Amino acid sequence: MTIAIIAVAAVLVCTCTVVVLRRRSRSRG
Repeated sequence: MTIAIIAVAAVLVCTCTVVVLRRRSRSRG
């Protein structure tokens, strides 16, 4: 269970990071 929770948390963090980076890139461009 712990591994599954960590995996889900990691995916959510990665997704949020990608979204933020895309927003910053669009703002600059």
